[in-house]
Amino acid sequence: MKKRINRNEYYEGIKAGLEEALAWAEGKEVPVTIREVELPEPPKAMSGRQIAALRTKKMGVSRRCLRG
Repeated sequence: MKKRINRNEYYEGIKAGLEEALAWAEGKEVPVTIREVELPEPPKAMSGRQIAALRTKKMGVSRRCLRG
């Protein structure tokens, strides 16, 4: 017996978008919007101590608090 798949509007929207992207990549004419964005430089690397200090001093949380 086949399982019944409960498809919702989010699934259908994602599926349609992916199908359009694949069609566009294959050179088919589909209505697409292409945006170019400029990303900022990535942050500098931080040591574990720097991360811990940032978490406790700036955000006021401990690692124990983050674990739930």
